[in-house]
Amino acid sequence: MYLTADMLKEKDACNYQVTVFEKEWPDGAEITVEAILRAVELELDLDWFTRQFLPAPVRKAYNEAMTSAQRAYDEVIAPAQKAYDETIAPTWKAYDEAIVPAWEEDMAPMQEAYNEAIAFAEKAYHKTQVLALYKALKEL
Repeated sequence: MYLTADMLKEKDACNYQVTVFEKEWPDGAEITVEAILRAVELELDLDWFTRQFLPAPVRKAYNEAMTSAQRAYDEVIAPAQKAYDETIAPTWKAYDEAIVPAWEEDMAPMQEAYNEAIAFAEKAYHKTQVLALYKALKEL
């Protein structure tokens, strides 16, 4: 398979990922083991790629192959993750106590104005959504 930045854009890849891809492979890339290893080094989102580009049966096989690796990874990192969570917890608590109330106070009027501004469009959207879903279900 040959992959280009345009193909990523067509699947709504985030701008950062497209930029990294284009910088490494300005003319696109043949998907090889070497290219995949380089994508890992560049921290490109391979899970996103599999969801967007692999057909369902191939994606299913990939996910099955990854299950044991994911389980082993989670097991290995669990102690470090626990230590990190315990270390960062007081910082998050302090942040929430200091920032969240002020944020909520400042944002409340803006959120209310936004909700009022979109209410009509949101109602129309949901009406269309309900009707479309009902129609689709009738055809089952």
